[in-house]
Amino acid sequence: MAYHISPDQTAEVLAVATEEVLETMFFSTVLAEPEESASSLPEDSVTAQVRFRGNPCGEFTVGLALPAAQSAAENFLGLEFGAITHEQVCGVVREMANMICGSVLTRIESDTLFELLAPEILEDGQAARTGTTRVFDVDGNGLLQVTLRVD
Repeated sequence: MAYHISPDQTAEVLAVATEEVLETMFFSTVLAEPEESASSLPEDSVTAQVRFRGNPCGEFTVGLALPAAQSAAENFLGLEFGAITHEQVCGVVREMANMICGSVLTRIESDTLFELLAPEILEDGQAARTGTTRVFDVDGNGLLQVTLRVD
């Protein structure tokens, strides 16, 4: 079976999966897509990538502005505001990438088995430059960007 889904359909799947995972697992709300001019992540963002094998193979990245990442991590771990370490934030962003990636892949190829490799935190500039990307404002705490690139 080959991967046959349009970029518009992929963008819609990214939006639905991201919103669902954020609401159910991170108690966060996707407010809206920002204006085009305000749709890039700031330098202090935390970005994680999950590579996957199957049909198709590719990679999924999720990046969050640091305040949005901290808030999501506090919600996920049940910690009070300001009581979180950077290591905990990175761990939660890796887990978020894993969850959203799994949700996206099951929506686009539900009959395919995928192997998800361990999520990795990326340094600045390492994220995928191609693929389908969606950007959202999360709880007014900053931007969240998801990108799916398939081979």
